[in-house]
Amino acid sequence: MALTRPLTLLLSLLALAQMGPLCVGGRHLTASARERQQFAEQLATQKAWEASEMAKIAEQVAQEAAKLEDMKSRQEVKDAKDNVEMIKKAARTARRDSVEQQQLEDKAAEAFKEAEKAARRAAKKAAKEAEKQAKKEAEKDSNEDEAAEEAYAQLVAAAGDSSDSDGGSSKKSRRSTEGGDDSTSSSGGSNGLAGPIWGMQVGQGSKGGPDPVYATYHYYAPGYETSSLYCADAFAPDLPASPSTYLLEHPWIAYCNDGGLGPMSQDKCGKMCGQGGIDMDPLGFNAIDDGQGVADGHMNVHIEWA
Repeated sequence: MALTRPLTLLLSLLALAQMGPLCVGGRHLTASARERQQFAEQLATQKAWEASEMAKIAEQVAQEAAKLEDMKSRQEVKDAKDNVEMIKKAARTARRDSVEQQQLEDKAAEAFKEAEKAARRAAKKAAKEAEKQAKKEAEKDSNEDEAAEEAYAQLVAAAGDSSDSDGGSSKKSRRSTEGGDDSTSSSGGSNGLAGPIWGMQVGQGSKGGPDPVYATYHYYAPGYETSSLYCADAFAPDLPASPSTYLLEHPWIAYCNDGGLGPMSQDKCGKMCGQGGIDMDPLGFNAIDDGQGVADGHMNVHIEWA
């Protein structure tokens, strides 16, 4: 320690101070007045020196104590600073973690918003596409209906021209001459339905193959010029024999390759019957009264091929 040397000196001085008068040869000197004066002076000098040394030692002790106190203060300050730095570092770490967490939350919220926007855009686009497709389908159906009406009108006109050229007689007069009327038919009973001529061969399959093409014409007699033509490679066994209501609602019906294709125009029926194994492109079909009475199903039915 730094105090060891001053303390040693102090202890030495105290030991000297406790010693008695100086002895010479083991006895006390009997001194004269002059000697006593000299001894007193020496003793005073010694006391002064001791006091000076004590003062120095006290000053050194005070300095050492001050140094220790200063060192202690500096250590406390250092420890305090270290604690402050630790607290600041912890605060910075916590703040950084908080900022990162907030950034992650902000990114997640932004991604969710973008996903919602994308979903809304996709929904709007799908709705527009559906609306556009619906308009196309409506226009397509309208065009097919118009074509069917036009084809039917042409067929009626053609049938009327044929009747006029046959001696000016009408369908009704021919049916009356043959013993029929508007309320009966040879196969439809009293409901006025003419039985369809199933399986009439009207053409050959594709490229001259063995598969024939069949067609039939059904005429609904009383008060209507409503008719229906079926064309197919082979007719489905469950095809209705007398589809009166259906014929009234949908005059043109086509069945191709045993599959019901639903209502369609004359032109479309001809085109559809040219697919699925036939592989030929028909111009269409004609159903013309052959003069033997439509109530009996006598019609000249044929398909014209390209």
